[in-house]
Amino acid sequence: MMSGPDFFTAIRNGDEPALRRLVDRSPQLLTTRTAEGASPVLYALYARKPHLVPLLMAPGARLDLYEACAVGDLAQVRRRLGEAPAESFSPDGFTPLGLAAYFGHYEVAVLLLQHGAHPATPSNNKLAVAPLHSAVENGDPRLVRLLLQHHAPVDPVEFLGATPLHAAAVGGKRGIAEILLAHGANRQAVTRDGKTPSQLAAQYGHKDLAAFLLE
Repeated sequence: MMSGPDFFTAIRNGDEPALRRLVDRSPQLLTTRTAEGASPVLYALYARKPHLVPLLMAPGARLDLYEACAVGDLAQVRRRLGEAPAESFSPDGFTPLGLAAYFGHYEVAVLLLQHGAHPATPSNNKLAVAPLHSAVENGDPRLVRLLLQHHAPVDPVEFLGATPLHAAAVGGKRGIAEILLAHGANRQAVTRDGKTPSQLAAQYGHKDLAAFLLE
């Protein structure tokens, strides 16, 4: 019988036949979590294997608030907001708004903000990422603007000392960088190892963006 770690390895690898066999033999694995606290559904989404989500739901089970935000199921998020607060943390430490931003679900983010989600609240795990970091990582300018319009700080720092502008620089996202700069992002902010956004853009091969960030 496969163990919990093997189960999550199969999810990460997208091995649907193995997962079907495993769940048939040990359905209790559907209620296990990673060492960080992620459910199988969330882990599949983090691994960019959304097609596995139906396999990872126990019969009759519903998505919880955090899973619904990550999946982008607006109707389920509405229902779950009657049971759990918008300003809360998943077992692995992410806010509903952070999950919606990371996975690019604009309408879910709007709903969460309407129900009291705070755009400044970082994850309470070792990553310490703010929703704005997650929105920049996703790359949807609508989400970035939405959070800034709701007074998200433009220069929060995560566990490596990186701001959202650093994240935009790493990803070569000039349009996102322009939005952040228009809201006062600091071009001279440095990470814990002393890197500016321009230096990171150059390091990751985005020469034009590196030059722009020096202007």
